[in-house]
Amino acid sequence: MAYKENPTVEKLHRYLPFDPSHDQIYEEYQLGDSIAIHTRALEYLEQVLGVTDTRIIILTGDAGHGKTHLCRRIVREYLGYDAESTYEIIQNRCDGRQLPSVKHPAKRNLRIFKDFSEVSVEMGRNLLADTLEDAGSVSIFCVNEGRLRSILNGSTEANLVALNSAFDDSFNSGLASMDGQLHIVNLNYQSVATPENSILERVFSGEGARPGWLDDTNWAECGSCDAVSHCPIRRNVALLGGLDGQVRRERIREVMAIMERLGTVITIREIVMTVAYLLTGGLRCKDVHNLHEESEREGAWQHEYMYYNLLFSPPATLGEDKLARIPLLKELRKVDPGLIADRGVDDKLINNRDTFPDSSFELLFRGQLGRRNVVIDARHGIDDILADASSREERQAEETFTRMVIRALRRRDFFDADDLDANRLGINYYEDFRWLLTGEGDNNRRVRIKNHLIAGLHTLQGLRLPRGDVGLLHLVDPAFGRSTNHAAIIAKKISPVNIKLVPESEGWGAKEGARSYPLRQAVDWIDRVVLLTVDSGVELSKYRIDLLTFD
Repeated sequence: MAYKENPTVEKLHRYLPFDPSHDQIYEEYQLGDSIAIHTRALEYLEQVLGVTDTRIIILTGDAGHGKTHLCRRIVREYLGYDAESTYEIIQNRCDGRQLPSVKHPAKRNLRIFKDFSEVSVEMGRNLLADTLEDAGSVSIFCVNEGRLRSILNGSTEANLVALNSAFDDSFNSGLASMDGQLHIVNLNYQSVATPENSILERVFSGEGARPGWLDDTNWAECGSCDAVSHCPIRRNVALLGGLDGQVRRERIREVMAIMERLGTVITIREIVMTVAYLLTGGLRCKDVHNLHEESEREGAWQHEYMYYNLLFSPPATLGEDKLARIPLLKELRKVDPGLIADRGVDDKLINNRDTFPDSSFELLFRGQLGRRNVVIDARHGIDDILADASSREERQAEETFTRMVIRALRRRDFFDADDLDANRLGINYYEDFRWLLTGEGDNNRRVRIKNHLIAGLHTLQGLRLPRGDVGLLHLVDPAFGRSTNHAAIIAKKISPVNIKLVPESEGWGAKEGARSYPLRQAVDWIDRVVLLTVDSGVELSKYRIDLLTFD
């Protein structure tokens, strides 16, 4: 055998923002459809474009959510242009020009404004106003939320005032469209981590005829490479691929869902970059070959490049400046299971010799213990780490090494576990939060959670109440709250019957049907917020509670 270079690894590097060949990150540079993910937003666009009432579609969201990708898919699949013509249109003709349908010439023309965020405010207002008067075509505007507000705010044009009102209403109504003519698809609500058929899983495993990055056909080349038995890239693929890796992929998905519920917006571009990074750690095949040769006798370098460490801790070969280009990685460090000590978990990791029966070289660690340069084989516990430091410097080196080993093992154990334990991420009440979002009907559990929440609201107001008042929400008069030295004066008591905890989508009350357009049907959706609704008898008040506030 000899060393081999797998073209799949080179392809993955084209999605890494710190790699010189990172053109695949940006939709405008793709001639082919190398990772064509069929999102719910695309299905929604195809649906409403086929309705004669549709006049304007506004795609809003952060850079990287796939607005340009959606436009390209519409030009290719809805209008019927070939790949080369689609590429030329995306590059040069998505400035509002009329685009006739090749597939169905009788259909209305389509106008696409791909870079609406780049036009001036005044020009944006004029273009929007003109488009609203054009009943003979359908227009798609791609614009980020802040820019759209700048364009609409302050306008006195009647149509633009109505559009601004509709945009504001979309955040409160849960609807992508109120009238079937104007559709606002806010991709900031798009999730990469839905429980079923998530965007993340489709990147890993593919969809339809498109193979995912973990597909065996992508890695057949590695079988005849001299470094395959020591390659961390190939090992990541083995750990995450197929049925054996399903639990680990699901755990990654759940971590991403938690991040979204903590308020992190994860774009499609960012999750694609993250997966490319998790599989390669920034290594190319040549890098693996060189590292293999340099440490052939000693080994124990691969643990830095295992997916569960890469998620939370960068390898020494990648600086913080490079990883800053994937902002999600910085956010993930806040939920690092390697930082959470749990006596039961740690005792198992230190003393059990069969915790990781399918492990390999990734659990070999090289470090300094006293004056000895040692390799610890953590596949069978780590009771071999015996401190014999004779100086402060040696003690610090031992502590650093031991901490690194323990953190790596905690992470591996977290992703190998059959069930999610969010406590190991530092989130104590995630199970209750997630349960509320499912809308399941265990009334006793709902009452318990509600009482907990009411007690928390009392604590925030500085109230201590007797047991008999449990369940009633006491509202302190603002003039006599905890900021004064006087006893709090209760302004109102609200019965728990008038207090509800519901998923945000349920609180919106958007009805689903043939002629309705709920936002949850317009994007890949997960509920991220619990609504606390309080009926005071005068009005119904709604308060959004995210995961961080809830916990």
